[in-house]
Amino acid sequence: MDNQELLNDFRKKVCDSVDLVQEGLDRFLVKTPFTFEDGDVLKVVLVREGNEWYLTDEGHTFMHISYDEVDIEAKTRRRLLDQVLATYKVENRDGELRAQLKEDHMGDSLFSFVQALTKISDLTYMTREHVRTLFLEEFPSYISETVPKERVIFGYVDQLHDPKGDYLVDVMIRTETKPLFVFAMKNDNQVRDAT
Repeated sequence: MDNQELLNDFRKKVCDSVDLVQEGLDRFLVKTPFTFEDGDVLKVVLVREGNEWYLTDEGHTFMHISYDEVDIEAKTRRRLLDQVLATYKVENRDGELRAQLKEDHMGDSLFSFVQALTKISDLTYMTREHVRTLFLEEFPSYISETVPKERVIFGYVDQLHDPKGDYLVDVMIRTETKPLFVFAMKNDNQVRDAT
């Protein structure tokens, strides 16, 4: 498909609020109404490599994230980033996000790519409080994946030493000698009590 055919087909198949502006040979800026939370426009460029067309952000999304000094390589963020890339079939080429444009599904290709960029940008909202919440949500599944379930008791109360249940233990793990108590430390009170 030549550039003019692509341009006409793209406008016809996608929607009126999206436009292509040619910025060189086999390179088009895709103008969309989509923005980051701060109002900056999502950068989407359509480029041809050989016989294939690709959507790319030309590294703009990670650059935008870097303004917030977010460590995208932190374990939880990295895992979430990898999930987004896999879900939306986007490739990370040293910071440049790319996805192949399916000519028979141009609108779907574009909107999947834009959704991926948006979700990746949302990783900046993983504040300390949000990360703490994620930890608390993932804590039980991490224990379940790590320790055989027959050795684990969630929400353990020591009936002998704490019959009223004032000092709830998040997880008690049976060992060959003494039980191991694991606390998720949800708040300052629990830190004090566990100590």
